[in-house]
Amino acid sequence: MQLQTQAGASPGGGLSGMAAKAHVRFKAFSVIRDVMGAEYVDVEVDQPGTVQDVMDALLARFGEDLREKLWDREENAMTPFLIRLNDEIIRSRFDMGRSIEDGGEVAFIFPIGGG
Repeated sequence: MQLQTQAGASPGGGLSGMAAKAHVRFKAFSVIRDVMGAEYVDVEVDQPGTVQDVMDALLARFGEDLREKLWDREENAMTPFLIRLNDEIIRSRFDMGRSIEDGGEVAFIFPIGGG
């Protein structure tokens, strides 16, 4: 799966032809919160939106620092992690196309290492 960098929102434009926006709250944990500097970040994506659109908006906003946390260079693929989409747990490598509604909440949940 390829990480994209477009926010999914078209800048400017008048009222005619503008896509409806979904306002989504992203809850940041652990290393992602460190990158974002906040526990919650609000983003907008075009409707109908997907979890991938939310990720793209976050990547557009937080850039390479966030990308480094989400991409496994050794496997040349997205790091496997869980995603909380509202009250459902989904997977980063398989469910990025899942729909997100206006007022939805997304969180990336990374495994905790230790030993």
